[in-house]
Amino acid sequence: MNKITNNLSQTVENIENPLTVMVTDLTNANSVAKSEHDAVKNREHNDIVKLAIRLNNGALVKIIDDDMLFRFNSAQDALSAAIDIQKEIDRFNLKNKFTNPVLMRISLHSGKNIAENDEIPDNLINFSRHIKSLTLPGETFASIDTRNAINNKRGIHFRPIRQSAPGNKESASIYKILWNPQEVEIDSTRRAAVTSNEQPAATPKFKLILIVVIPLLLVLLLTLREEIMSQFSAEYEPRAIHQSIER
Repeated sequence: MNKITNNLSQTVENIENPLTVMVTDLTNANSVAKSEHDAVKNREHNDIVKLAIRLNNGALVKIIDDDMLFRFNSAQDALSAAIDIQKEIDRFNLKNKFTNPVLMRISLHSGKNIAENDEIPDNLINFSRHIKSLTLPGETFASIDTRNAINNKRGIHFRPIRQSAPGNKESASIYKILWNPQEVEIDSTRRAAVTSNEQPAATPKFKLILIVVIPLLLVLLLTLREEIMSQFSAEYEPRAIHQSIER
């Protein structure tokens, strides 16, 4: 399993003692171990997660229902762990060609560490689980706080998804993390197409101005044309008479 980054440092603006929380949720976890075959999938999933967390300096803090909560002192490490998990699960599914593949939902959120020992503050837990609830199986979402805490975003796309934060009327910025090269290319093409097709619509006020101004311009042009023709005729007529007399 390869880490995306090695020994990279990052700074978190306006946050002292930053902490990044990862929440993982194995889809249909309650039915995973119904058979011996499913038990193998469950063990492999656990091994994948444990290895990714260990290699990226994370630690398991607690389990709430089907959610496993991990803590990282580096948002970069948390991102690397999340991508490692999704990559290895994809390889595992592709190798075994499961009818019902193993799928993981992952969320990342960063904030100030105000708890003692290895506990995670409740506000970070609640919002991390809220983000996880928005994801679909196989997806990884991150808050804007985590996105801002990551210095090395090379090869990673953060697709914005606007959602309301729990207990807050204001919108919170949440991003879907795209790391697969094919997904990144498709997303880049889609964004470019949307940008090129965006044209500002004419406002009613602007339309009214056009309706009034265009006829006035036409009248002005016609008036100027008549004045020019009149001046030309006035200059041409004496010249013509003078030339006829000289002949």
